[in-house]
Amino acid sequence: KACTMWSDVPMWDAIAAARAFEVTGNKLALAKARRAFAVVDRSDAFALGACPSIDFQKPGGGSSALKTLETDSNYIKAALLLLHWTGDPAYLAKARTKYAAVRRYFLDPGVPLYSVYVFDDGKDCRQLPKRFFASVNGNMIYNGLALAAQTGDRAYARDAVATARAVARYLGDSSGIYANFQAEN
Repeated sequence: KACTMWSDVPMWDAIAAARAFEVTGNKLALAKARRAFAVVDRSDAFALGACPSIDFQKPGGGSSALKTLETDSNYIKAALLLLHWTGDPAYLAKARTKYAAVRRYFLDPGVPLYSVYVFDDGKDCRQLPKRFFASVNGNMIYNGLALAAQTGDRAYARDAVATARAVARYLGDSSGIYANFQAEN
């Protein structure tokens, strides 16, 4: 059976189930988090194209060839939560590898903010510039701080602080409130 699921859905589910385990201690929730994470991590439908280190949103790229940081920033976050709750160091390795790929493909070249979209036509990966979603920039701030705490590598924390400062400087209105009116986000 062909995969029809979008990659960001199981990553959101992995985080929600890991957080449910955190609150309830129910081992079934942790098992669900691991299974949701594995849907993308072990799939051959998303890590394809010219930049296979970041995932397509739709299997094989769909008709749009879209890769979204909504998948990959949540992948890192889910891996870090699973590392915390399982102690399995493989999750840390996965988080670090994906973090490096995210910085390579989604980080804006002019400011320390992350654009949410990359298009991969199989030959080239092209970032859609200046598409700064609060969700993914917030995730990357969290991910950098969590990776710094897990590894002792302060470069992750410096990345996170730079992004947090850029959010405050470039994305807030005159009251310092971030408003994003693109799509349903």
